[in-house]
Amino acid sequence: MKTEILNIIKHPTLDHPEKFNQLFDFYKKNPSKDRNFESNFNRIGFTEHQFSKLIYEVKKVYKISDLEVVQHKFNDNSIRKPWGFCETPEEKCNMNYCDENGCQNRTRHLVEDSELNENINKETQNNEVPIRQEFPFLNSEDCPEEFKILVNDKITAYHKMVAGRGALDDPNTPEEQRAEIAQSVADADMLNSLIYEELKYYQETGKILGNHEIFATHNLKKAIENMTAEQKAQRIETLKGQIRVAKSALTKAEKKKDTEKVTDLKAKIEALELERNLVIKSLEKANN
Repeated sequence: MKTEILNIIKHPTLDHPEKFNQLFDFYKKNPSKDRNFESNFNRIGFTEHQFSKLIYEVKKVYKISDLEVVQHKFNDNSIRKPWGFCETPEEKCNMNYCDENGCQNRTRHLVEDSELNENINKETQNNEVPIRQEFPFLNSEDCPEEFKILVNDKITAYHKMVAGRGALDDPNTPEEQRAEIAQSVADADMLNSLIYEELKYYQETGKILGNHEIFATHNLKKAIENMTAEQKAQRIETLKGQIRVAKSALTKAEKKKDTEKVTDLKAKIEALELERNLVIKSLEKANN
């Protein structure tokens, strides 16, 4: 069962929503699951945050380490196709394709390795294609600025994955460093996939998917534009009160020298003020 789960996590063509659904099925079957988490996953459904959380929970209940995830090589014999025949004793034939299709006369199906490798390495190959060639919209003058930042992040994440996997394959890498390297590779892999989905969606639809946090302001503006004038006015007052409460809490935290809380509150105040300014601008624009 571990192999099935690892194949889902490392599948080169499944998108995150489909991976979420398949992993959730495995999570529901495990007696060690947290019923509160199960209810939460079922109620909210797929989001990138929920997807990351589900992967963590699935790995926990099935006792799968980050190192196992990184080192697992995706292998799905169902994508293998018959290419020819060769004489092989049936008792030595252990390929799923042959088993499912009932090998006869002590023969088995051959597999075109190039086709299998093409599927397995699809994501890696995508990184080898010049990204501006794969996504021409990046060369357009009206390309959203966020995508230019994401491209740099994607390239960085890809190189981190390559370097990390190289370190994990190196027998000289100290054992105590492997867990940290594996986590770094897993994080970079997740970021790389997330950015690729954003680029692919915009390429196909001309719209922003918005799952990456860089689009938080974009999503906020979109939500504000869907508000009525009355709702905007009410939201401004609500935000005003929330900012006041947060600033009061910040003053107390600074007196107590609680640096962690001070940092969190400053970030919260900044986010609240950003939203308030956006709502005010939107309301003023609607009134002009």
